[in-house]
Order: sequence, then structure tokens, then C-alpha cells
Amino acid sequence: IVMSTPYPIRDVPGLVFLVQSPVAGPQPLAVAYRKFLERWAQRDEARLHKLFDRHRAALANRLAEAPKNQGEQFDRFWQDLVDSHDGFDSREQLLAEVQKLTFEEWLPLFRRDVIAVDGRALWLVVDGKFRSETLRSGRPVGDLERFKARQSFYRFP
Repeated sequence: IVMSTPYPIRDVPGLVFLVQSPVAGPQPLAVAYRKFLERWAQRDEARLHKLFDRHRAALANRLAEAPKNQGEQFDRFWQDLVDSHDGFDSREQLLAEVQKLTFEEWLPLFRRDVIAVDGRALWLVVDGKFRSETLRSGRPVGDLERFKARQSFYRFP
């Protein structure tokens, strides 16, 4: 199984990359994941720019879509309520920001947060039958409250 999906939490954008295998443990999967990202990012900037433009346009089109029915509209209003967007215009605000984002702004963020080995990432591993092959570079969280308090980039109240 290989998949990726956006995973925002409140106003903090996030991505999930999930890789699962019945024949490979966490270590070889992590190595393959890193190699994939490195190869993907080694494309020349002109090609990356085209991909960025295409994906930004697709996202903008998706955000600009009108709700297809009342249920979808309700879900949008409800999510705005949950996220304290009392103007009920979060999609419009997000669309405006997506349209303003340039390739030159995006590329360094992508390299820092996604590509860099020490980027902003949290690896969660369920090693199952591969207990002897667990990731060696990580460390257990242990005390969750202490772990959260030590994070410098974002902390929820």
C-alpha cells in the first residue's frame, strides 16, 4: 500500500505519506521512501515549476468548485465552525493564498519541510512481524506532554 493525503490539523497544513508492505519492514521502507523523494526532487527546476503550476491550478479549481449539494455545503459550514472561521469563507481565503503562492516561495519550503532528512516530520512505525528491523535513527516519544512541550515550531493550546 502506498498513498499520500493532505492532513491539516486546525490551521497547520500537513501531509501523510503511508507505505505498508507484507514483505518489507520499516527500515527498507524508510530507505525506499527517502530515495523516492530525493529522486523526485532532483528534477530540474523548469520541470518542477511546471508540476507546481499544474498542481496549484488543480488545487485552485477544486477550492473554487461550488458545493454539489446541501450536504456538502453543510459540511463546509460545519468545518468552518469547528475551526472558528466565523466568516464562513475559509475556502475563499485559502484559494486566495493558493493563487498568490509562487514557485519561488514554495520550493525552499518544500525542500526544508519535505525533502530534508531533518525536516519537519514525524515517523510513526508499526513494525508488526519486523520487530528486529525497526528504524534505528528514531527515538520513542515516551512522555507525550514533554515531547509536545519541547517542539519549537507549533504547539496547540
